[in-house]
Amino acid sequence: MKLFDNRGPDTGEPILTKRQMQWVICDTCRGEGKRDNPAFANGITSEEWANDWDEDEREGYLEGRYDVPCNDCNGAGRQQIPLISACTFAQKRILAGMRKSDREYQRDYDSEKYLRMAENGVGHGCGY
Repeated sequence: MKLFDNRGPDTGEPILTKRQMQWVICDTCRGEGKRDNPAFANGITSEEWANDWDEDEREGYLEGRYDVPCNDCNGAGRQQIPLISACTFAQKRILAGMRKSDREYQRDYDSEKYLRMAENGVGHGCGY
């Protein structure tokens, strides 16, 4: 879940009051405030684990020493999101417009990302 920005798209002023917001546990890190380091996204082979990592490095990996702060909650483990039932109709319309803009941005970003991947041969058995 992306961190909610409470500033209006036009004015930059807060849209909602504190009473119109609620705290939730971050979906990405499940409240831990950290996540696995992306450097290990492809995993570690058993050969690397046995030959390249010493005992202290293996222990550190298992304990989470290589974890990084969660991007979605900025390491807080929780996020504030709108409490829709406490919003006015006008606020709900603004929030809906913001969500639509976010979805369009994400769609365009993903489209560009997949286009770049296709141009580079990523995901087509080309050795990348």
